[in-house]
Amino acid sequence: MRGLILAAGDATRFSKNGFCKSLLRINGKHLIEYALDILVSLSVSEICIVVGRYEKALRGAVGYAYCEIPVRYVRQPVPEGLMNALYCAADFIGSHPFTLLLGDEIFLSPDLFFAEKISEADFLCGYTLPKDPAEICENYALECSGDTLLHTEEKPLVSYGGKKGTGLCVFRGQCLTELFSEYADQHAHWNLCDVMNELLRRGKKGIAVRVAEEEINVNDPEKYAYAKLRLEPTNE
Repeated sequence: MRGLILAAGDATRFSKNGFCKSLLRINGKHLIEYALDILVSLSVSEICIVVGRYEKALRGAVGYAYCEIPVRYVRQPVPEGLMNALYCAADFIGSHPFTLLLGDEIFLSPDLFFAEKISEADFLCGYTLPKDPAEICENYALECSGDTLLHTEEKPLVSYGGKKGTGLCVFRGQCLTELFSEYADQHAHWNLCDVMNELLRRGKKGIAVRVAEEEINVNDPEKYAYAKLRLEPTNE
């Protein structure tokens, strides 16, 4: 199993000028370290970080090994969506199963055994069960039959299904090979839901797995403040 972290964004929702959001600090750790720690817990053999304009800063902060696991970097010249980021890392992915993480997500009480289910499917779609169903509209919704994934919908207008999709997913590398070949010609701006729905359309099997008690997508100042509240000790 390999690990892939997407950290090429410019954080323009935080600031119009942008900055390296993955290097925000929460409870003494860079935001990206929470993703790295999950990959360490999964005992991945190698980690790749997809970087953009803040490549130098990320290389300086993370280095070329994390907890003795080799780390390499792949540059995404222009942030053109998740499929473009995966395509940039195609050589790293190859035919290997890999765990996908976003560099701005935090998972509270993660399930360290969810990735084992990849033996039962072509890909795993990670979700949480939010107390407030409206949170589903901020990420994406899952339509399932049991734990078999049928469809995903990014930022639905009305929440449904009770499952909040996350950026923590696992793929068999082989299931993306055909998509990479076609993407090189089409250059479509696909998000994560587009990728999973296309795999489902092609007859691939996806399984929905609960990956944590709670997910925090730190994509704006309010979510950053909430993450600090949840993770940093109080003086009381």
